[in-house]
Amino acid sequence: MRYSLRSKLTLSYILIVVIVVGLISLVANIYIKTQFQSYVINRQEKQTNEVIDLINMQYEEDKVWDTTYLERIGMNALQNGIIIEVLDEGSQIVWSASEHNNGYANRL
Repeated sequence: MRYSLRSKLTLSYILIVVIVVGLISLVANIYIKTQFQSYVINRQEKQTNEVIDLINMQYEEDKVWDTTYLERIGMNALQNGIIIEVLDEGSQIVWSASEHNNGYANRL
C-alpha cells in the first residue's frame, strides 16, 4: 500500500500535534500538582502557627494555663484537622485533644 505525500504529511502533522498537546498536558498537570501541594503545606503551617501563637499569647498574658481557653483553641484546631497537646515546663500534659475529645481526635 502506497500513501501519497499529502497523506504522509497530514499524518505526521497530526502525530506531532498529539505529542505536543500530550506534553503540554503532562507539564501543566505536574506544575499544578506541585503548586497545590505547596499551597496545602503553606496553609497547614499557617494554621499551626496561628494555634501556637494563640496558646503562647494566653500563657504570656497570665503566666498560668487556662484550660478552658486551651479547650476552645484545641477544639477549634481539631475541627481544622490539627491535634494539639500542651505541655508545661515539666513535660506534664496541661491539655490534650486526645484526652478531652478522644473519639473525634482518633477519627482524624
